[in-house]
Amino acid sequence: MQALQLQREALKTEHKQQGKEQKEMEKQIRFEQKQQKRKEKHRGR
Repeated sequence: MQALQLQREALKTEHKQQGKEQKEMEKQIRFEQKQQKRKEKHRGR
């Protein structure tokens, strides 16, 4: 019983960490897309 609880707790913290990394990645991607759009806007002039 104790081992199962520990395992569940470990999974929970791992999930949290993954979620954090996922958010950072998405933020980075969004930022790059924004910059790309800005560059294309300037090229069109």
